[in-house]
Amino acid sequence: PYPLFDRLRDEAPVYKSQPGPWFVTRFPDVLQSLREPGFSRDASRAMNRHLGSASGDEPLSEDAAERLFETWMLYRDPPAHERLRRMMNKAFLPKSIERWSARAEEIALEILAPLRDEAEFDLLDRYAAQLPLRIICEMIGMPSDRAADLAAWSHTIVMLQEPGERTPEFDVQAKA
Repeated sequence: PYPLFDRLRDEAPVYKSQPGPWFVTRFPDVLQSLREPGFSRDASRAMNRHLGSASGDEPLSEDAAERLFETWMLYRDPPAHERLRRMMNKAFLPKSIERWSARAEEIALEILAPLRDEAEFDLLDRYAAQLPLRIICEMIGMPSDRAADLAAWSHTIVMLQEPGERTPEFDVQAKA
């Protein structure tokens, strides 16, 4: 998507997409839009306004992925955004992070141990991508042998939010 974002920044830094939401691609413009009362982070309200709902409060879609995105802190306006942010901040306080430091180091060593005997390996794939997945699995109580599932689900969520065309095969996989 990066060539698309580059083109948008160059040719249409504030762009109204076909479904209705705006893409604001330059940092100063983003800051300005966040100060404007007419703009909203809340994708469901923006889309509902586009579809004809004056208030934007009716549910956007019965699609499970869209309903999920509607609840995310990233896509909420104040005061809901601040409430969710306060809840999340507790997990990222220095004391909370320090509690995971020793375990994160143990997980790093566990991942590296079998790689020591290999003459060559892909550092990104076999270590750098695995470390955060394993830590997140432990943080949320998910067995570490399901890290590949977490990675696949995360990739699907990211791709659902990317602009541009998706293949029919991706849509089938995303709904699975």
